[in-house]
Formats: sequence, structure tokens, C-alpha cells
Amino acid sequence: DSGVDRGSPAPFDLTNLVQEVANDGDFEARARNRRVAIEHAEPCTIIGFEELLRSAVENVVRNAIRHTAEGTAVEISLQVTNSRALICVRDYGPGVPDAMLGEIFLPFRRAEEGISEGAGLGLAIAERAVHVHGGTIRAMNPPKGGLVVEIDLPVVR
Repeated sequence: DSGVDRGSPAPFDLTNLVQEVANDGDFEARARNRRVAIEHAEPCTIIGFEELLRSAVENVVRNAIRHTAEGTAVEISLQVTNSRALICVRDYGPGVPDAMLGEIFLPFRRAEEGISEGAGLGLAIAERAVHVHGGTIRAMNPPKGGLVVEIDLPVVR
């Protein structure tokens, strides 16, 4: 809402953006006995606002770092199919109650009221940035625990 998305969208390398965010996140995570690892990253270019989308991916990755268990890695993948790119960020933390999965993208909503770091804005910022790019974001609890956040974006072909 701050106008960061104003101006002209331009093509940029989404793969490079994801790798840079993962590298920065890994540096931060190692201080907390955690890691960030790219499991898979396909070449991908999209049209949009690079810094806005960077903030979205950073917010999701930092959230995952905060919640993943010590000694585990936040796993990131970037898959490209047809005209879509799918960024998946998986942590090995407590997950989110199923009833709150859609709410965590609303401002000031947190799964762990009073316990979690932050003000509850990171995922709301991510949702807005993804929406500006014509994409969607969703969260799910995988069967073996943790949380997966998927960012689905249109790509340039």
C-alpha cells in the first residue's frame, strides 16, 4: 500500500532472487543453529517489481527460519511449469492450526499470540506483494509436520 509497486514492471531473474534470499537467510539461520537450503531451482524470468517480490520471499523465509526446529533446514524450491513459477518454502516447526492457515496472511495475525517474534505483518506484506504480481500465496501443514508456504507466479515465456 506504500506505493512501492508504482512505476513500470521490468523483467528480472527470479531464480537469482531466490538464491540471494536463500544465501542471506542461511547466514542468519546459522546463528540460530538452523540452515536454509535450496532443494531445486529452475531458471525463471518474470516481469514485475524485483524489490517488492524480494521482500515477499524474504518475509516468508525469515518466518520459516524463526519457526523451524534447531538443527533443521528451511527448504526452498523453485519449479517452473508452463506459464507459472512455484516457490515453495518448507520449515520443520510446529506448523499452524488448520483453522488459521488462511488467516496468517492477514495483518497482525499470528499463530502463536504473544509468543512469536514480530508484529504479524510479514506474511501480510508477502501476500500483497504476490498479489501485485498476479500470483497467489498459500500455506499448508505437510503430513510430517512443519509448514509449507507456496508462492505461485506468472512467468515470461
